[in-house]
Amino acid sequence: MPVIPEIRRQKPEDHSKLQLEKHTVLPCPPELWCLSPPDGIVLPRGPSARGDSVETLKQAAAQKSQQLSALQEENVKLAEELGKTRDEVTSHQKLEEERSVLNNQLLEMKKREFEYIKDSDEEKASLQKSISLTSALLTEKDAELEKLRNEVTVLRGENASAKSLHSVVQTLESDKVKLELKVKNLELQLKENKRQLNSSSGNTDAQAEEDERAQESQIDFLNSVIVDLQRKNQDLKMKVEMMSEAALNGNGDDLNSYDSDDQEKQSKKKPRLFCDICDCFDLHDTEDCPTQAQISEDPPHSTHHGSRSEERPYCEICEMFGHWATNCNDDETF
Repeated sequence: MPVIPEIRRQKPEDHSKLQLEKHTVLPCPPELWCLSPPDGIVLPRGPSARGDSVETLKQAAAQKSQQLSALQEENVKLAEELGKTRDEVTSHQKLEEERSVLNNQLLEMKKREFEYIKDSDEEKASLQKSISLTSALLTEKDAELEKLRNEVTVLRGENASAKSLHSVVQTLESDKVKLELKVKNLELQLKENKRQLNSSSGNTDAQAEEDERAQESQIDFLNSVIVDLQRKNQDLKMKVEMMSEAALNGNGDDLNSYDSDDQEKQSKKKPRLFCDICDCFDLHDTEDCPTQAQISEDPPHSTHHGSRSEERPYCEICEMFGHWATNCNDDETF
């Protein structure tokens, strides 16, 4: 870059030198000899010195011609260098323009990068917020699912309890039917005994009245047993209905209370009472049977009607006579 001003500065001086040398090397005509020679050239005076001056001028012209050639060559070189310099300047300008364009592109890329980073941060924050909301929702759904699972477990347990109670109700109804049938049989037997007593002359009136009172007492007792079974049956039915309503309403606390009550009752369960005289459960023991006071010293025959040497079937599951445990249809004890 500093070459250009130097060339421009030197060019006028070289041009003036060339012009001066041009005027110097030209032969001076006789009419111009009166003029003063150029600076640095001393012309001899007088006619004798003219030949020498011509030779001197020729030599000087030759030197100047050589200098002019050298200067011209140098001028050509300088022109070439000037052309190269101009090309370099043009190339430099192009490079400056390209640099400016690249700087603008760089600024634009930085701007886009900043916007991209900003958008990425916003999107990242939005995704993080969405992930947090999704995690919270998932936790809530897991809690709801666990709650539903617990409710299903409770409902299954209550369904089993309801089935067990339903089985108990069916058993009580079956016992009720059996007792009602037994009452009818006893009533028929009582009528038959009355008929036989009336037709038989061997029996006394006192014995007939005593037998009649014994059978009536047994009938009353069986009726009381039937009433008690009906009451238990109603209680169990109401309990099943309440458990069903609680299950439908989703009230697990009531169901759990029913379970706890049943469990406490089962844990505190005592051996069932059984009367050999009445052939009934859950009323009283044989020792506390109220019919013992009415039994005479010569009691009537047992109502078992079976062989005394034969073992009476007894179920350890439902604690009842009449069938063995292998033939029991109850799933749970009650």
